[in-house]
Amino acid sequence: MKMVLFHKNLEDLYEWAKTDYPGFWEDFTKYVEWFGKWHETFNWDLENYRFRWFAGGRTNLCYNCLDRHVRDGHEGRPAIVWWSEGAEQRRVITYGELHRRVSVMAGMLRALGVERGDRVGIYMSMVPEALMMMLAATRIGAVHVNFFSGFGVEALARRLIEVKPKVVVTADVAYRRGKAIPLKRILDEALITAGYKCTVLVNIRSNANDSELKEGRDMELHEAIEELGYPQESVQMESNEPAFINFTSGTTGRPKGIVHVHGGYQVGVMGATLMTCGMAPDDINLCLSDIGWIGGTSYAVYAPLMVGCTTVLYEGAIDHPDAGVLWRIVEREKVTLLWTSPTAIRIHIKHGPGPVKGHDLSSLRLVLCGGEVLTPPVRKWFEEHVLPEGALLVDHMGQTEAGCMLVTYPFGVTKEVRIKPGSCGFPLPGMEVRVVREDGRPVSTGEKGEMVLEKPIPSLTPTLWSDHARYVEEYWSKYKGRFRIGDLAFVDEEGYLHLLGRADETIKVSGHRIGAPELESVIAGLEEVAEAVVVGVPDPLKGEVPVAFVVLRDGYLPNAELERKIVAEVRRRFGAIAELRRVYFVGALPKTRTGKLMRSLVRAVVRGAELPDYSNIEDESVVEELKRVVSEKGVKTDVR
Repeated sequence: MKMVLFHKNLEDLYEWAKTDYPGFWEDFTKYVEWFGKWHETFNWDLENYRFRWFAGGRTNLCYNCLDRHVRDGHEGRPAIVWWSEGAEQRRVITYGELHRRVSVMAGMLRALGVERGDRVGIYMSMVPEALMMMLAATRIGAVHVNFFSGFGVEALARRLIEVKPKVVVTADVAYRRGKAIPLKRILDEALITAGYKCTVLVNIRSNANDSELKEGRDMELHEAIEELGYPQESVQMESNEPAFINFTSGTTGRPKGIVHVHGGYQVGVMGATLMTCGMAPDDINLCLSDIGWIGGTSYAVYAPLMVGCTTVLYEGAIDHPDAGVLWRIVEREKVTLLWTSPTAIRIHIKHGPGPVKGHDLSSLRLVLCGGEVLTPPVRKWFEEHVLPEGALLVDHMGQTEAGCMLVTYPFGVTKEVRIKPGSCGFPLPGMEVRVVREDGRPVSTGEKGEMVLEKPIPSLTPTLWSDHARYVEEYWSKYKGRFRIGDLAFVDEEGYLHLLGRADETIKVSGHRIGAPELESVIAGLEEVAEAVVVGVPDPLKGEVPVAFVVLRDGYLPNAELERKIVAEVRRRFGAIAELRRVYFVGALPKTRTGKLMRSLVRAVVRGAELPDYSNIEDESVVEELKRVVSEKGVKTDVR
C-alpha cells in the first residue's frame, strides 16, 4: 500500500471539504480495504443526533492492520518492537508472526464463547499481548475495551459495570519504576467490588507465583491459546458496527464509554494521520501514550499498523532508571515519529539537558505533542536541547471522542507552514472546528470561546456505550446541531488557534474567565521553574481567585523573594485581575502513570473538598505533600 496521497494543495483541500464534505472524506476510503461497497456515504439525522458514515460498507479493523500487509508480501517487516522499562529487554514481532498469533487468539476467544458485539476487557500495560488481544477481538467482531493499566480497584470496577465484558485479559503484574504492580490482584478486587463474574485470562510475567488462578474462572493466557486457539479469519463488519470502547472522564464523575466503529474510525484516523505527518510504511513510530487512552489506541496501535509501519512500544516510566532511557531507544530504533506530551517534556526539563547529550537523534523527522497545551517555554527548551536539525516539534489537539487530532499543522500535505509557538495550528481540512461564545455566536479575533465541531467527522464517536441520551445531553444540547468539544480557545489575527485548556480548567475572577494554562505558561517561563499548576479557590468577593503550585528546577530552593517574583510576573503579564492569591512550592505535582496532570485532585485538596478517585496516580506521597503545604500556608495570605 503506497501512501502518496495529496495531488491537491492545502487550499484546494480546504475548498474541497467545504464544497463537498462527504466527497472529501470518501476520498480517504481508498486507504482502507473494503469487503463490500457502501450504499450511502454520510447520513445525518439531526433530530435524533445520529449519524452514519459509509452505511452498508463492510470492512474489518484487524484485517486492515494485518491481513493486507501479509498478502502484499510484507510478512517479514517488523510490526512491533517492544522495550521493557529501562530498555533492558527487547522483542521484535513481524507482521507475519503477529498475523498468525492474532488469528489463533481470535479462535481462542471464539472457543470461550465470545460472539460478535460481546465485550473483551483488556487490563494490561504496554506489552505486545495487549495489542494482540485488541486485534483478536476486532477480528471476530467483538468490542475490545482498554482499561488503563494505572486504574485502581474503584475506577476499574465502575468501568466493568458499564461494559459487562464476557472476558477480561490481564497480567499478573506490570512493571513501573522498578516495581511490580499487581494487576491480577487489583482485577480480582474490582470484580468483587462490581459484583461481576466473567472469564479471566492471565498473562504470567513474574516468577513470584503469587497470582492465584481461581478455578472455573481464570486461565493462564498462553495455556488457553494452546488448548483452545485455532486460526480465525476476519469477520466482515458493517461500517457502523462498534470496534472498541475507550473511557474518558465525565463531568458527573461517572466515566463515559466512548464508542468507535470499524469503518468511520479507520477513515477518520487515516485521513488525520496522513494530513498531519504523512506516516508511511518506512516510518518507525513511537507513541508514549498508554492504550487505555485514545492516544495509545490510535497512535501506538491502529494508525501505524493500518499504514504498515513499525510501532515501538515502551513499558514503564520515561525517566527510570535514568532520564536517558527514551533517547537510547530513539537512537537504537532510529525512530522517525515520536508522539509525546508537554508533561513528558517537562519531566525532561526537570532533569536538564545532560541525559540527552551524546545520543544520535537524527532519525527524528517529527515529534508530535498533544494531550494539553504546549507552552512556548516548554517548546523552546525541547527545540534547543532535544530536537535534531531539520526535525519539527508539532503541537496538535484532538480528543477521545474524535479518535484523532482535529487541530494541528498539516505537514503531511505541505512543509510550507509556519509554526507559531503557543498555537496548535489550524483545523485540518474536513475538520470544521469553530470557536463560539456562550450563545453560540462566533467569537471575534482574540476573543476567548468554546470549541465546537460543525459536522461529524467519520471517526467521531456516534454514541456513548448504552447511553445515547447522555451522549446527546453532554455533546449536542448546549450548541444545537454542533458537537461540543469542551476546550476553550481563541483565534489570533493570523488565523492560528490557541488552546486555553478545558472549559473546566478556567478560573472565573469577578466574572472574567481566565485560562489556567495561560497563567501556568507564564510561571513556567521563569528560569527557576520546572512546572506549575494553577487552580481556582472560592473568594467571597471575586467568586474565585487563582493559586499556584510550583515545582522548581534542580538547584533552586523556595524562598519569599521567588514567591513575590512569581506573583509579580503573573500580575505584569495579565494584570491585577489574575493576581495569584498564594504560591505553594512542592517537590512534585500529582500525575497519572502516563504523566497526565491531575488538576481536579489539586483543586480538591486546596479547596478542602472530597478528593476524586486517584487510584491511577504515579506517586501517592504527592497528595500528602499537597495537603501539608496547604495546611501550613493556608489559602488567603497575601504574598505581596
